[in-house]
Amino acid sequence: MMQEYILDSIILIYLSNKDPKIKKMLQSLKREYFFISTISSIEVLMGAKNEKDLKELNRFIHQFAPTDLNSAIGREAVKMSKRQEKKLKFKDLLIAATAQVEGLTLVTADKDFKKIKGLKVKLVAL
Repeated sequence: MMQEYILDSIILIYLSNKDPKIKKMLQSLKREYFFISTISSIEVLMGAKNEKDLKELNRFIHQFAPTDLNSAIGREAVKMSKRQEKKLKFKDLLIAATAQVEGLTLVTADKDFKKIKGLKVKLVAL
């Protein structure tokens, strides 16, 4: 079975800023497409400085396969929250839960995700 990936918000932000290191790393994963969570889409769009920027960011995020929030992801986020010693932000729990429920490997630069038991993580140095 081929490994599928979901991109964390920080990876998307660096990629939207045309970071060559992130682009090269993603190309090395040899995937036709990557998934993104609804939460990550919102985080990227909230970084828009004006209407023109918002349109560009909308075009940018539409090149990825979206995953929608649902009750299974919500329940998994709650379970993850209860198991964590160091509490992650709610948005990060939702991103992690999306990866877990959908069976995806989370591509991130945030080492805190490695602390989530059972979550598949590909850690990237920025």
